[in-house]
Amino acid sequence: MEPMTEGTRMSDTGRLAKARDELRRVRERIDQHPLNDPAFLEARSVIAEHQESEREVVAAELARRNLPSLGSQSRALVLGLTSLARLNRKRIRLEEQIAKLESA
Repeated sequence: MEPMTEGTRMSDTGRLAKARDELRRVRERIDQHPLNDPAFLEARSVIAEHQESEREVVAAELARRNLPSLGSQSRALVLGLTSLARLNRKRIRLEEQIAKLESA
């Protein structure tokens, strides 16, 4: 391993700043992801509350609250789960990278 020099420290500082900035952007994208939409989160909560209920009861409660239907939630999950998982993996990698740079 090469000895720590002033240039190396500056480089680590730059990498740390870049990683922190990228982490901020990734977290914003996670927050804005369609699966994290407040209506979608509330709809999932309704489904959890009515776990023992018939499908029609759940569908009626979602409609009463003007929340996404079971079908639209299923479609959103199929279409959005991969991108949300990818963003979360990227977030974890960046958090690990930042921790490593901060401890150096």
